[in-house]
Amino acid sequence: MNTLVKSVVAVAFVLMLSARTAYGIECYSCVAGDTKCKDEFNADGVLTSTSCTSCTKTKDGDSVARGCSTTYKGFDGCVENKDEKQALCFCKKDKCNNASGLTVTMATIASALLLSHLLKKM
Repeated sequence: MNTLVKSVVAVAFVLMLSARTAYGIECYSCVAGDTKCKDEFNADGVLTSTSCTSCTKTKDGDSVARGCSTTYKGFDGCVENKDEKQALCFCKKDKCNNASGLTVTMATIASALLLSHLLKKM
């Protein structure tokens, strides 16, 4: 198999891994003040939302809320104001707003590896 065909196959594989987001993801949804919503997250009985483009987590001091965005399609990660103990986080994987930090998706890892491999070939 030549390099071009291998590259096309690799890109197709990465796109297949990422395709699920086009159909929507499932996110935990709870409001600030709910004891299950805190960073010591307990998903038992927490409602979920579907058809989201990304999951969200907002933190203001000890207050945490988790939810669903149907419009935001930007980066995975957090914007933090450590002085004020505030954070706004986004992620694009089913129920990824369950942790105190966000996880990196398999598609992101595969994309980085593919890009690294292709750049070495040039």
